[in-house]
Amino acid sequence: MTGKRVTAFFLVLLLLLSIQKTVPVQAELIPVQTEVRVGLSSLYSGKETLTIYNPKLGYGYCVGNSYLQEVVLTSATGFTFTPVNGYFVSETASYGSYQAAKQAADAYLRLGIEAYPGSTYQCRWRVYLGNAAKHADAEALLGKISALGGKKELEVLTGSNYRIMMEGAFGKLLIDVDESYAYPQFRPVTEYQNGVYCIDMGNRAYRGRMEIGRYNKATLTAVNIVPMEEYLYGVVPVEMPSTWHEEAIKAQAVCARSYALIKAGYGGASNAKKGYKIVDTTYSQVYNGFLAESVKATKAIDATRGQMVCYDDKVIAAYYSSTSGGRTESSGDVWAVPLPYLQSVPDLYEYNPNLSVWQVTTTKKKLTSLLEGQGIYVGWVQDIPSVKHTETGRVEALQLAGSSKTLTIQGSTISSVLNLYSSKFKIVRKGDIPDQVTVLGADGITSGRISNMYIASAEGVEKASKELPQYVVQSSGNLWNYPSSAPDSEDVILFAGMGYGHGVGMSQYGAKGMAEAGYTYKEIIEYYFTGAKVR
Repeated sequence: MTGKRVTAFFLVLLLLLSIQKTVPVQAELIPVQTEVRVGLSSLYSGKETLTIYNPKLGYGYCVGNSYLQEVVLTSATGFTFTPVNGYFVSETASYGSYQAAKQAADAYLRLGIEAYPGSTYQCRWRVYLGNAAKHADAEALLGKISALGGKKELEVLTGSNYRIMMEGAFGKLLIDVDESYAYPQFRPVTEYQNGVYCIDMGNRAYRGRMEIGRYNKATLTAVNIVPMEEYLYGVVPVEMPSTWHEEAIKAQAVCARSYALIKAGYGGASNAKKGYKIVDTTYSQVYNGFLAESVKATKAIDATRGQMVCYDDKVIAAYYSSTSGGRTESSGDVWAVPLPYLQSVPDLYEYNPNLSVWQVTTTKKKLTSLLEGQGIYVGWVQDIPSVKHTETGRVEALQLAGSSKTLTIQGSTISSVLNLYSSKFKIVRKGDIPDQVTVLGADGITSGRISNMYIASAEGVEKASKELPQYVVQSSGNLWNYPSSAPDSEDVILFAGMGYGHGVGMSQYGAKGMAEAGYTYKEIIEYYFTGAKVR
């Protein structure tokens, strides 16, 4: 705009990494669980081999709320687990202990027959022979044993999708379960570090116990069974920096505890089909075990021990993300599940997030490949003709027009499908004027480009910088972003956004700002979760 000064108030907003969460559940009154089961999918899932490096392990089963140890196994080289799918010959009789089954297996070894003890469930031990690739080979082994004068009653076992071989300096042990029984759990019996007993998985160590299972898959997954508070020790310091204000960390601890209580699903006991519901990644909550713990985070967790976010006297899944981008979102607009405690609120304490407002530039060809990689086929992407925003500025629905068909994407899948940091974004194409705004100035209501305006800041009035990729405008209850320029090619699509994560519930950077402004962790939580209380 020439010859005029129009004063507006602009801020450039910086952002941080966040977590993506799953679809919410209604609040439920769930009894407090002393333990949670966490699938270690980040490093120890989908594996052909897993190793526990402790020199000694307690071997037992969790029945109800109690862990019952049956034997301590020793192996200076650690314990390696592999799935096995062959046919075995087994004695039909069971033994009451590992020692009795091993003694019987050793008798077969002295006859030159491969044998090892195996467990089927609590205090149920058997002797297993061979490991034949074909049923006929197992039948031949059965005949060989009979010819050697074996007097025990034997049978050929069919294949199984649950069996695992455990090996170490102690020898071999077959874990043989079916879907109605549970896998054994391993307890550390020697100190790991500073008086703490952990399962040593090599790259990471974990308090509690470890279960290695197949859960009806061909590969192995490690599941950590850990007391709730000790689980939080490995969650809170990786979800929120321990250098932050202690009241923000307390708020994080209470939210993480509430989320885990609702989402974990299973306690210490389970069966071979129901291994876990939560994992150690952003799909649930990031959990890195003992080595990630910090003194400050542990202190905050202990200070809030047992406290959870409740609405109508029921625990809720207390969702959180890194940065809302100026205003949190209601669950109804993101997940189509309107919940009274997950309502949109202004997020005006998000000071100095760690990353700037973001831009993702792609081409129609790259977008086509991105979609096809996820099994979404619309032909060659030609345009995004329709975009629907919520009142907070997030994209609620958009259309993808392809050469074969037009597809509408809605809700929480939008940012993940398009591989974007959040759903609070604008789409800019060639020919657009993305920084066009209407402002109230000294001369009344005027329209124009932000890049041609003057900005009132703490340093005074100055011309808007033309070098910024985006401008951010602060309103009374939100922040709005305006890209400074448009692509110069018809084939290029620009996604210009702000916020990081789903934006529902507590903003971690907002909690940081509120804590630094003097708010307590209860006040922070009760601000972000409408009508909720910390109990």
